[in-house]
Amino acid sequence: MNIGCYPKTRAYSKLCLKRLLIKTATLLCIFGLYSNAYANNTEYKIKAAYLYQFTKFTQWPAHLFTSKETPIKICILGRNPFGTLLENFTRKTSQQRTLTINYLSSLKNLSDCHVIFISKSEEKRLVQIIRKVEHSPILTVSDIDNFVQRGGIIGFVPEHKKVKITINVRASRTAGAKLSSKLLEVAILVQNRTEEESAR
Repeated sequence: MNIGCYPKTRAYSKLCLKRLLIKTATLLCIFGLYSNAYANNTEYKIKAAYLYQFTKFTQWPAHLFTSKETPIKICILGRNPFGTLLENFTRKTSQQRTLTINYLSSLKNLSDCHVIFISKSEEKRLVQIIRKVEHSPILTVSDIDNFVQRGGIIGFVPEHKKVKITINVRASRTAGAKLSSKLLEVAILVQNRTEEESAR
């Protein structure tokens, strides 16, 4: 098989081989992990990975962090669909800050969170939740149907065995949680439903 490397010099051959091995390993990782993700029904592994990435591409007001040691707080509201997947986050950092995971059943401590994943179990009180946090610098995320059209900031949408993300830019601006342009480029941008549409 012609791989495009010719032994002009020993150093050149070594460099060429190194590049080939890196490319091969990368392709195996990408296609191997991608195909196994859905074969093993690990949808929430993908969503957990997204949650972590969102913390890297969100800018919160500086006053929320009283010191360099103040962590980024990720909260799961309602029934936890992730199992123990998020526990790995406590060993990671984002924006040079540690991460904490908090599991909530009530709406009392929502203002303590930087990111809130709203479980499908909370759909019946979604309007109440959104109204409570919409003017606070909290990144709301969920896989509830039409989440961003209903005032949430980032929604997970399944499509052809993939997990796509939708973003409500207006909701993000209202909240004061600024999203990176890099994140906006890979998302589907959606507007709020009007009151007339919601009533139908």
